Amino acid sequence: MNQNGFKVSVAIAYYNAGNYSRKALDSLVRQTMNQDDFEVIIVDDKITKLLDIIQEFESKIKHLRIIIEDQNHCYPSIPRNHGVSKAHGTFIMLIDQDDNLADVTLLNLLAIILM
Repeated sequence: MNQNGFKVSVAIAYYNAGNYSRKALDSLVRQTMNQDDFEVIIVDDKITKLLDIIQEFESKIKHLRIIIEDQNHCYPSIPRNHGVSKAHGTFIMLIDQDDNLADVTLLNLLAIILM
């Protein structure tokens, strides 16, 4: 286990997803894994729209961090890598900004890894 106690870090590269990001963030709020066991890292790839939707979730996801890139990279690989480099979880899961996870996804991921 790592020093911060996070079992899983979820990294999301974010660029102008608007309402599409709401389903991904809602699905993270609904996770059956205790929120003290995971963190969510959103890497803003220098968006042109406001982060209002993401900021709504700062009170709903206990360990949510937003990292803002210095420049737009035009594809998600670099922001994802920056999210991974900032992760404090024992395991890292990458998701897209419009993914919709089942409520048990993080617990199932951990169970499969630890088999």
